[in-house]
This record gives sequence, structure tokens and C-alpha cells, in this order.
Amino acid sequence: MSHQSLGPTRLAGWAAILKSTEFLVTAIVASGLREHIRKLRRVLTGSRYRIETHRGIGYSLTVAQR
Repeated sequence: MSHQSLGPTRLAGWAAILKSTEFLVTAIVASGLREHIRKLRRVLTGSRYRIETHRGIGYSLTVAQR
């Protein structure tokens, strides 16, 4: 099994991504957005609408065909 080393530039890039993701998660929790999304999902249960989570990007509303 061989291991490939990541260069310092790639490591710095990953560190920046992890830091920004951590910031977004903290902001979502702090703003209460997560709880609002949960409530909205509960209200939409059984309807043709669905909230989808896209990790690291955000949320989207999907409408099923009738």
C-alpha cells in the first residue's frame, strides 16, 4: 500500500475549506436556521414539496410532479 503525500498548498486549501465549512455550520446553528428548516420540513410532510440539503452549499426546494 503506497501513501501519497499532499503538498503544503493542498493542505492549506483543505484547511481553508474545513474552516469555512465550520464557520457556515456555526452560523446556521447560531441563526436558528437549522430549527426553521426542521419546522418547514415537518409542515411540508405529505405534500409534493421537499427541502433538500446540499452539504456545504445550502438548501433547495424540490417540487414533485403531480
